[in-house]
Amino acid sequence: MLQNNLNKLLGERNVKISAVAEATGLAHTTLFSLIKESTAGIQFETIEKLCSYFQITPSELFDYSPYNLEPTLEKQLFELNENSVEFTLNIKDGIYDKDFKLLAQFQLPQNNPYFPKSNKKDYELYVTVSLLDNADYLKEDLFKIIDTLGTNLKRKFYQIMLSKLINSLNNSIKAKRSILAYDLQSKEDVEILLTKKKHCIFEVFKDTDHYKLADLELGTENLLI
Repeated sequence: MLQNNLNKLLGERNVKISAVAEATGLAHTTLFSLIKESTAGIQFETIEKLCSYFQITPSELFDYSPYNLEPTLEKQLFELNENSVEFTLNIKDGIYDKDFKLLAQFQLPQNNPYFPKSNKKDYELYVTVSLLDNADYLKEDLFKIIDTLGTNLKRKFYQIMLSKLINSLNNSIKAKRSILAYDLQSKEDVEILLTKKKHCIFEVFKDTDHYKLADLELGTENLLI
């Protein structure tokens, strides 16, 4: 995994993108793409200009981990006939290569005492993500990998891990297809049609030292961790 620290540098030094663009000659679109990590690559000239502007080395512009992550979700969420789905997170480096099995469960936030926010007005979905027991790994195997990551790379780890679920939730909105979620009040699964710009909460690895909350603006890739 490779994570650029441009957004962190802007915050630490109280610098606006417009100032960086003016001083370096880099386009606003290039800088925004770097912050959002929506670019497929970065030119050496861009790295050189940013390092020169911030007076840093390339190693300070990037955080690196030898581990590469690849999540796999076999079905679209709107194709499921239950309120949960298993998915796989493959983690590898030059030698290490393991598949970790995870379970995502979908619930309604309303009338749900486990939902981690009091104000539920803008929230349509509550997703818990847990690591399943498996004979091929110890749960600590995954958690030890997370512990090797710095703050920015940890955030990227969770973003990548949840990315297939996010894509599938957004696909259900585009296709105008409902998904199943558990209603704690009626104790039944109900069909819900998600709404763009409403929100979903992911609660990851609850009751562990690696617990994380993430807030997704549905229909977008805006994920707050």
